[in-house]
Amino acid sequence: KEAARASLDLLEEQHQFAVVAFDSQTHISVPMQSVRSKRKAEDQISRIQASGQTNIYPALGIVYRMLQKTEAKAKHVILLSDGDTHPADFEGLVKRMAAEEIVVSTVAIGEAADRELMSNIANWGGGRALFAVRAEALPQKFIEETRRAVRSNFLEEAFRPTVKRPMG
Repeated sequence: KEAARASLDLLEEQHQFAVVAFDSQTHISVPMQSVRSKRKAEDQISRIQASGQTNIYPALGIVYRMLQKTEAKAKHVILLSDGDTHPADFEGLVKRMAAEEIVVSTVAIGEAADRELMSNIANWGGGRALFAVRAEALPQKFIEETRRAVRSNFLEEAFRPTVKRPMG
């Protein structure tokens, strides 16, 4: 929850944000929305309940469909999991996402995390694979990745202004 809030804090009104939580089922905790009302999104995040078992594939599928519907120039997913999930065609799904310019980064949590799967997902998704042993490190990992995603939206290049019509 703190990691999602940390990412939200870095975003500005023109950005869009969503949170999809998953255990054995997938839950859209924060529907895709503009970041105008951070308080509402924070309230929705605070209602997320952690429970056992994780099933990543259906959650990624929902996120993929959600992002296909947005007109955002940059689309970035941060997947948080220990990677202990049912087998599925992660490579196929994540490569389809990458083909539509959806970046997928991962944060593997815990000593026993399936770092290989989480790294592969990030690699297929054109993102970064991060690792945290303890939950206390998660907000910083999300801050790093959110800053990276926001920076990728900026176009920095020289330009020459031209006067179309003199003032006054």
